[in-house]
Amino acid sequence: MKKTFLLISMLIISSMMMAQNMVTNPSFENWTNGSPDGWFGSKSNISTSGVVQYTTNPHTGASACQLVNETSTHKRFTTGSIALEAGQDYDITFWVRGAGEIRTGLYDATTGDYGYTDYNEYIAVNSTEWTQYTQTVVSGGTVSNGEFIFSVRNTVAGNDDLQIDDVEITGGVVILTANFSASQTVATPGTTIQFNDLSTGGPTSWSWEITGPETMTSTNQNPSFSFNTAGMYSVSLTVTNEQETSTLLAEEYITIANFLVNQDWNDLQWKGWSQVSVVGELIWNITETYGVDNTPCVRMSGYSGGAADNEDWLISPEFNLSTNENVVLNFYSAFNYEGNALEVYFSNDYDGDPESATWQALQCTWSQGSWSWTSSGNVNLNDFSGDHCYIGFKYTCTSADAATWELDNILITTTSVGIHETEAVNFQLSPNPCNGQFNITTDEKAQVSVYTILGQMIHQQTIDGNSTIQLGNVASGIYIVKIQNEKGETGSRKMVIR
Repeated sequence: MKKTFLLISMLIISSMMMAQNMVTNPSFENWTNGSPDGWFGSKSNISTSGVVQYTTNPHTGASACQLVNETSTHKRFTTGSIALEAGQDYDITFWVRGAGEIRTGLYDATTGDYGYTDYNEYIAVNSTEWTQYTQTVVSGGTVSNGEFIFSVRNTVAGNDDLQIDDVEITGGVVILTANFSASQTVATPGTTIQFNDLSTGGPTSWSWEITGPETMTSTNQNPSFSFNTAGMYSVSLTVTNEQETSTLLAEEYITIANFLVNQDWNDLQWKGWSQVSVVGELIWNITETYGVDNTPCVRMSGYSGGAADNEDWLISPEFNLSTNENVVLNFYSAFNYEGNALEVYFSNDYDGDPESATWQALQCTWSQGSWSWTSSGNVNLNDFSGDHCYIGFKYTCTSADAATWELDNILITTTSVGIHETEAVNFQLSPNPCNGQFNITTDEKAQVSVYTILGQMIHQQTIDGNSTIQLGNVASGIYIVKIQNEKGETGSRKMVIR
C-alpha cells in the first residue's frame, strides 16, 4: 500500500509580513487526543503527561496549556514545523503564570548543537497572576521544518506548575505553508472525521479535496467529512493569502476498512477472544503496560519458578469470509528469552477444541526478540473461505526453556493497513532499533520523512548525503522512514524506536 506526502509550495510574491502571528492554535483552544493542535513538534522531549489542557484559570478563552517538569533538567515543548528564513529575528511573546522556570529557543536544523540555536535566559515565574514576556530568537537557515521552543524546568506542583497562553510569534519573513491533521486516519465506513488546519503564514482561504472511492470538497478552515465507502483516500489542502499559495497533498492518508476483528486490549477486555490451555497450567493473560506505545497487550510465558511443558492457544472471535473480499490480518508481536517461536494459524472448522480443528499455518514477520515490537505485515487471507473462521496463535515451550511472547493491535480488515518498505532509492539506517536519533547512509541529496505505521507524518527535513536525524520525544513503536531524491524516486525502511 502506498502512502506518501507531497508538499507543494508556490511562492507567488515574496514579501515581508511583519507582525503576522506564525503559530497555529496560539491560545490552546483546540486539542485532539489530549494534545494541543499545532504543537508538540518532533523536537519536544517533555512527556505527554507533562502537557495538560488547563481550564481552571486561562488567560483568555476556555483553556491554556499547563507544562509540568518538576526536575532540574530542562524539557522542550515545541510548535509544529514552521518555515523559516535565514538571518531573521523572531519575537516570541507569551503569557505565563504558576511556578517554575521558562525560556525560549529555536530549532532551525542548521545551527548550534544538532540544529538548536542558543537559548534565551530563564524567566523565574512565581505568581498566580498572568504576566506577559517577549524573547527574541534568530534563525540561522532557511528551512521548512523549524520549531519554536519553550524550555521548562523546576515547576512546582503546589502552584499548578507552569501555564502558558496566547502565544504570538512574529517578525522575519513569514512563509505560507499548508499543513493539517485528522482526528483519525483509520476508521470504519460511516465514520465522520474532523480535519484541523495547521497551516502557518497567515492563510485567509482554504480549499480541501478528498479523493478516493468518494470525492468530497470544502472551503471551511476546519471541516469534517463522512466516509461511507471502504478504501483509501487522499487528502489535499490548498491555502492562500494575498501573497502566496501553498498545497499539501497526503496520498492515501485515510484508510476506511471493514474491521472483522479489531483488538488492542486497551479496555482490558477479551471481547470474544479465547484462552485455551492444552498442556500445562499457565494461560494467556492481559498485561496493562507493556504493549505498543506502553498500552495494554496480551502475554504468554511458560515460566513460573522454572520452565515447564506448555501448549496454549489464543483464538480470535468468529469472523465471516463468505461475504468479504481482500481480507488481511495485521498484528504486532514482541518476545524475549530463549524458547520456541510463536505460530499463527487459520481454521474454518474450530469448535472449541483446538486439537480437533484443522489449522493452516500463516506466514508473517515476527519480532526478533529483546521486547522489540514488530509488525506482522499484511497477511493475505484471500485463499481462505467460510462463515465460521478463526485465527489462532499457538504458544509452546518445554521444561528446557520458555520464551515470553506478547501480542497487540490485532486487525482483520477488508483493506490493508500500514506502509510497506520500498527499494527505488537505496539507503541504510543505523542504529535500528534506536532511541529517536539515527543515521541515514546515502550518497544523494534528498528529503527525509518519518511516518507512524498508520501513515501520519511526524518529521520531515532535507539532507545532503549522510546525515543524522533527531526525532526528539516520540513514542516507542514501529515507524517508516521514507527518502525521496531530486529525481522524485523514493525508498522506505521500517525503523524501531525503543
